[in-house]
Amino acid sequence: MEINFISVSADSNLSWMKNIRYHVSPTSNTVINSLINKYYLQKTNFSAFNLNSYHTVFFNTDTSINIIPLTKKFTAINGVVNSYPSTSGLDGSDIGDSINPSFTMLIYSYRWADCIIGCLYARHWIFKVYNDCSVEFVKSSGNALPPIVGIKKNGTYLKDVLVFPNPNSGQFEVEFDSDFIDNLSYKLTNTLGQEVLKGTYKSSLGINHLKINNSDLTNDVYILTIFNSKQELHKQKIIKQ
Repeated sequence: MEINFISVSADSNLSWMKNIRYHVSPTSNTVINSLINKYYLQKTNFSAFNLNSYHTVFFNTDTSINIIPLTKKFTAINGVVNSYPSTSGLDGSDIGDSINPSFTMLIYSYRWADCIIGCLYARHWIFKVYNDCSVEFVKSSGNALPPIVGIKKNGTYLKDVLVFPNPNSGQFEVEFDSDFIDNLSYKLTNTLGQEVLKGTYKSSLGINHLKINNSDLTNDVYILTIFNSKQELHKQKIIKQ
């Protein structure tokens, strides 16, 4: 099941559907606006071809989420006919779970390359979510990620960049398997682009960990930027809640 794509089919005469079709933002529906903003939804396609009186809009989000509950939020809106995870192939990224008495094991999988015929490569991340809502990162495994999802430095990329937990409640870590990277710095900015937190870190060979305490910040969405003296190396949304 996809964790980044969703389709929503609704009455084509609804004003908010017309707004979405013709790129009017925000739409006339406050609930739709709230869902779009909360889950960072971006319209990728709009289908007006249907034998019935409804059209379909396709959304993408750059944040991996559990799509099924989101489809239920959309189908509860008056005028929506249906909403489904919108797949990009027969196989792909997924979130699996295994429920135990004291914790739930979550397995995040990212697959790529020829996924219509079964995906040639895959990488997995395993977390334990305990009954008190604390989260433990267990391990990652599989193929090295392709360069487009890494951090670029002097023509190369840091591999396996992992930020966890995200969302967080006051502290998170950045882990990456890399060559020696000297004099790393980081900053957090709010949605207005204002710097609210910064720091430095000197990495070493092998597994690198960057621990960031953001407990003094209000619950909100922030942008984490990692850089050195020459260039920006990585940028990612961070949610504190």
